[in-house]
Amino acid sequence: MSLNIKTTNNLEEIADFVANSINKQLAEGKRVLWFVTGGSSIKVQSKVADKINTKLPGRLVITLTDERYGEENHPDSNWYQLKQLGFEIEKTKIITFLTGESFTDTTKRLREVLKEELDKADYKIGNFGIGIDGHTAGILPHTAAVDSPDLVCAYETPLFN
Repeated sequence: MSLNIKTTNNLEEIADFVANSINKQLAEGKRVLWFVTGGSSIKVQSKVADKINTKLPGRLVITLTDERYGEENHPDSNWYQLKQLGFEIEKTKIITFLTGESFTDTTKRLREVLKEELDKADYKIGNFGIGIDGHTAGILPHTAAVDSPDLVCAYETPLFN
C-alpha cells in the first residue's frame, strides 16, 4: 500500500490532483473508491466531480467520510450541501448515509457496505480538510471516534449526530 500526500490550499490544484488521480485509475479499468468530505471541502469536491471522465472503463464508487445524522436531505447534511453545489457524476455508485434508518441501523449498514467496497476497490482516494476545531473526516478531538477500532464510528455531539 502506498500513501500519497499533497498539501496545498489552492482549490484548483487540489481538484486537478484528485481528478487526475481518479481518471488515471479509471483509464486503467480499475475500481475506484472515492471518499468525499463535507464542510470546508465541499467546494473542492464539486470541482473534482466536474473533472471526472465518466467515459473511462473503470468503476467509480463514491461515499462520504462523515455525515450529520438526521432526515434525508436535511439542510445540515453534508450530502445535501454537496448536491446543492451541483455535485453529480453519472455512471457512479453512490453510497448514501441517510436513508431513513435509525442511528444504530445506519451505523451497522455502513460498516457492512463500506467493508465490502473497501475490499473490492483497487484504488482508494480522498481529500480532507481540517476544521477550525481540529476535526477531519468527522473525527472530532476528544470523542469516541479518535480511538475507535471500528470502520464506522457513530457518536453524538452537542451540535450534530
